[in-house]
Amino acid sequence: DNTRSNAEQETLRQVLVDVPRTAPDVPLFRNDLVRQSLSRLLYIWACRHPASSYVQGINDLATPLLSVFLSEYYYNQSSSSINSSGSSGSGSGDTS
Repeated sequence: DNTRSNAEQETLRQVLVDVPRTAPDVPLFRNDLVRQSLSRLLYIWACRHPASSYVQGINDLATPLLSVFLSEYYYNQSSSSINSSGSSGSGSGDTS
């Protein structure tokens, strides 16, 4: 990539290695869009903070923030797609 310095390329490589390791047991963090957002967040943070750059574990600091801000939307979207995929639910979100 000619637009990134060697340091930026290394930072991106580290971020892309760490993101799939982030909370693998939580469905939210297995979502491709969430992983892409986390990658961007971590990369931009590292570029804007060159003194510390990216270090392993920063992803663990971002995890609770993304969980708080995205989980309600993510789980509402997931249940909406389940209800609209042919189930005869009442539309109240109750899948039992």
